[in-house]
Amino acid sequence: MSRWKRYGGCSISKLPVRRKMHTVADRLYALFMSGALVGYLVVALIYIAEIGFRRNSLIVLRQALLGVVVLLHFMAMLLFSTTTGGPLFTGIDGAALLFAWILALGLLLFEKRLSLGALGAFVVFVIFMVTLYAYGCPRAASNRFPGLESLWLKSHVPILLLGFVCFTLSACAAIMYLLKEHSLKHKRFTAMSRRLPSLPTSDAIVYYLSAAGLSLLTIGIMSGMIGQHSLEAAYNPLHDGKVIFSLILWCLYLGYFLSRRLLGWRGRRGNLVNVFNFFIMLLTFFTQHGLPESLQNKM
Repeated sequence: MSRWKRYGGCSISKLPVRRKMHTVADRLYALFMSGALVGYLVVALIYIAEIGFRRNSLIVLRQALLGVVVLLHFMAMLLFSTTTGGPLFTGIDGAALLFAWILALGLLLFEKRLSLGALGAFVVFVIFMVTLYAYGCPRAASNRFPGLESLWLKSHVPILLLGFVCFTLSACAAIMYLLKEHSLKHKRFTAMSRRLPSLPTSDAIVYYLSAAGLSLLTIGIMSGMIGQHSLEAAYNPLHDGKVIFSLILWCLYLGYFLSRRLLGWRGRRGNLVNVFNFFIMLLTFFTQHGLPESLQNKM
């Protein structure tokens, strides 16, 4: 066998250059990701420090650092796409990276409106854990989402990720409500509880973010089933574990709205349901995309 055929018809002189380029890109990716992970931890610590030391200098430092970290995260995503040779959302690792970045960007842009305060540390911790998971996820072929040639399926993943971001922020607002309600009920006013928004404001934030998330989840599920059916005529969504778990999540959030409407769960109970749904969402995401395909089919 000739050396030309051995390398699949590629020019041998170009192989070391390509390998060197991928090596440099991988090193830069690791550098940017490490900087982003450390930055997220520092931002979380600054959020916590703001509880006892409400200084404008800390707020300015935190916002500036978060902006730098979001930029580092974005550069890491570009390098990730370069090394994998495809869009971010074609695999679980890239999808997790994109989800964490959208959540971080939303926190940077809307933190003042939501008045998250110290609970921003919780959001940053979620971002950190998802980013760490994506960084440690092996770039194997088994981690790629199959059949993303369809336009419906290409739009399916980003829409679902936007819905998950809305659900995450709504869960944070629900936790804010529960903490504020607990402090008012027991008349224990801490530095953090004083900076939380009022109960009606938090409840409204939970409602509207959950509504946006449910709408995006509905569109994402429908586009995914349509795209899969266009590729496979005999496709049965009831035999697809990802669809089943997504429908369970859809029913849970629909139950949240029905409980508000029919049972009057507009306060503590409704927000407890919302937090429970959020943890089911995390379980759905990591279980259905982080496990081997054989185990997913059994589930």
